[in-house]
Amino acid sequence: MEANRDEQTLKQILKDFASNTTSHGYSQVKLSTTRLQRWIWIAICAVVNVVGLALFVTLMFKYFQFETREVVSVENKHLKFPSVTICALYPLAGSKLGKYAKPLENKTSFESANLMSSTKAMATLTTFLENLNEKYVQQNKSGHADRFSKHYNRLLSFMFRSENSQIEMAQRSHSYEDLIVSCDFKGEPCKREMFRYEFNNEYFNCYTFNGVGTNVSSKMVWTGSLYGLNIVFYIDVSTLNPNYTIYNPKSPSGGNSGIRVIIHPPHTQPDIINNGINIAPGFSTDIGLNLYRKERLEPPWGECKNGKRIEGFEYEYSVTSCRGQCRQWYLYAKCHCVSAFFLVPKDLVNVQYCGKLNLKNLNSDKANISVITEDLDRLDCERNHIRHHVGSYPKGLRCDCPMPCSHNQYTKQLSYSKWPFKAAINSYYHTQLKYIANYEHLSMYPAIENARNKSDEEFYDVFHQNFLRLNVFYDSLNEYVTKQVKDYELVDFAAEVGGVYGICAGISIVTVCEIIQLILAVVKWHQNQYESRKVNVIEADRNMKMSNTKT
Repeated sequence: MEANRDEQTLKQILKDFASNTTSHGYSQVKLSTTRLQRWIWIAICAVVNVVGLALFVTLMFKYFQFETREVVSVENKHLKFPSVTICALYPLAGSKLGKYAKPLENKTSFESANLMSSTKAMATLTTFLENLNEKYVQQNKSGHADRFSKHYNRLLSFMFRSENSQIEMAQRSHSYEDLIVSCDFKGEPCKREMFRYEFNNEYFNCYTFNGVGTNVSSKMVWTGSLYGLNIVFYIDVSTLNPNYTIYNPKSPSGGNSGIRVIIHPPHTQPDIINNGINIAPGFSTDIGLNLYRKERLEPPWGECKNGKRIEGFEYEYSVTSCRGQCRQWYLYAKCHCVSAFFLVPKDLVNVQYCGKLNLKNLNSDKANISVITEDLDRLDCERNHIRHHVGSYPKGLRCDCPMPCSHNQYTKQLSYSKWPFKAAINSYYHTQLKYIANYEHLSMYPAIENARNKSDEEFYDVFHQNFLRLNVFYDSLNEYVTKQVKDYELVDFAAEVGGVYGICAGISIVTVCEIIQLILAVVKWHQNQYESRKVNVIEADRNMKMSNTKT
């Protein structure tokens, strides 16, 4: 009788729901006058709910795919000026080589270092390089001629000189005062503190305008070359003596003169080797910029990273710097040395370069072959592993380098003109050049004055070989923004679910609340059922015990 009363109570709960719900169809189950009619309405309600549930699951899967789309817009506003890194293509200053050098007799420029020997380190490096081909390749003194031949171009590179004599290379590279003759930004003279010094193992002394730690008011309100960055350079190549010149004809940049320009987002690492523009002496080069910004979404919608700094460096996050660091750590793990091709993190500054050799041993008449083997093993290891793509690294060494959530790119429009033409050279010299501060102490002074005292042609030739002008500016203040946006948001998901259930069963938010109320009522009924059975079991046990006691 008790169970029947409970069953009647559950039926009453369902009847009350069917009578009062705002959903369509359920009330017809109660109002049906025949069993057939009731079962038809039950089937209809079941089918529409199954269909609604299937569509709900479909929409849920669609939402969790986190699909996106791109929206392109053009915004006109004050743009920030980019960082501009400049390096001399020939990294050694001719006047500094002449000042410190002792000519190496009977050596071709390709076969020898042709550098000054004024320090012990430089003398050791010079001796090795002038004997490299004859001693270690032709005569095979170490038994490793094939390995030295394989690394021959690497050993003749500026990078190798930097790895083995970095301080001396920096001292003989271009100083800021000698390289940058004049500079104006937005029509005002530049200050030295607007440039950050960068040392690169391939190009030596480089300088970044608007770099990390500089204080530049970089918001641009005008377009055109008059309101950009205007720099005149002196690259100091006309004084190079063939006896001192480093030239490797197998190098893609061998024998080049001019300036390498890298334009990159403010406060990011310049990718000097892979992402630069070479501009020639004797020309005025205009680089007109347009800014394109890409905005990406963070997970789960996208795969971007909002990091502000690269760990171990001052630079802001970029994919290039992240991958470079990844490659450096990978090479260190595999070769126990660091590569001069990439920046060295602070944690690895005391680790030996892969290309740093024991030159004293190599120059010895009784060289230790095992030490030479170790040197070549490091070069082999670097050569083999530097070619591996970061995605192929093993799990423990693989790096996560997603795209930044906001990234600027600059399209560049280049134009050239001959500069300065002959009639302008005298005017430039008499009105500006000779009045530069400390002119008589700059590297250009002896070259210009000696040529001027010889002939007009030599005077003009010095300018066309050594001087060039660079103008970097915005073509327009339009920012072209490509924004990644959510294609299917939570609001869209809720609206479509509501639409599906509204069409199938007339279910609204009110109906959902009613269903929740029904579920709670049924749960409570089950709880009462459980407690009732528990009480009945306890009563039965008690009665049984009492019966046994009486017996």
